[in-house]
Amino acid sequence: MHAKDTKLTISSSTTIREYPAASRKKVFWFGLGIIILVMIAAIVWVAWGSQLREREFEVNLQKRLQLMASSQVQLTEALLENAVAQANRVINSELFKLYAAEVHLVEDDVSRLVSGPLPGQDAGDEGLAQLSAQLPMMQSLLIEFTRITGYTGGRVVNRGGTVYIATDATTTPLRFDQMGFVNDVLKSQKVKFAPIQNTAVGLVLEAFLPIFPPEASGLDPSPVAVLMLTKVVGERINEMQTNSLLEKGERARLLQAVADGYEEIVPWLPGKLQSIAT
Repeated sequence: MHAKDTKLTISSSTTIREYPAASRKKVFWFGLGIIILVMIAAIVWVAWGSQLREREFEVNLQKRLQLMASSQVQLTEALLENAVAQANRVINSELFKLYAAEVHLVEDDVSRLVSGPLPGQDAGDEGLAQLSAQLPMMQSLLIEFTRITGYTGGRVVNRGGTVYIATDATTTPLRFDQMGFVNDVLKSQKVKFAPIQNTAVGLVLEAFLPIFPPEASGLDPSPVAVLMLTKVVGERINEMQTNSLLEKGERARLLQAVADGYEEIVPWLPGKLQSIAT
């Protein structure tokens, strides 16, 4: 009887160590992948959160700017509407409309209405003499109106550009830009406002309003004269620039269109108006 050979195979130490090393590598790479994914997710989350906050900031800023702009527009409209409402007391007055229509019908030089005839010159027709006699009363009415409403000056200009009623004794001829607004009013038959100007009395607003003839006059229903009014608006501008919606470090900028571009209204600076390059 022969004994059956039995073989016992024992793995070497190298083979035994291969499995733990491979397992550790898998765990390492798996862990590293988890960390990378977490980092990527964190970066994406932070970026998304930042974009969301930026969008919210932009939306809130846009809403706030719209509210501020709407507030400034309403204040400006109120200023202009108030000026027109006050001036309507003159341009809708039958007395002023009738006087302006009669002056319009005078064929003589309207300057004679103000200065009178030259020495040795005929006094002219009776109509012109009557208008000349009524002129001081019309001037007093305009002066009283400007005093009550807070205007610093007023003038009535005929279609030819001659000032024949004025609140100031030494009436100077109209400036070129003022004459341009007078012509615009005569053509459009609508109220016009000149850009705010800096003068010796501060920031002033000039309004130009059409004076129509009375309906019973039978004249063409187009303006026969223009009423020009001047009002100081510096304090009102300061009020407009004080806005409760402004945050610390912010300020509202008031701009106006002028012939050569735009101007910023800055009452706290010496010139009060500053050109803006475009």
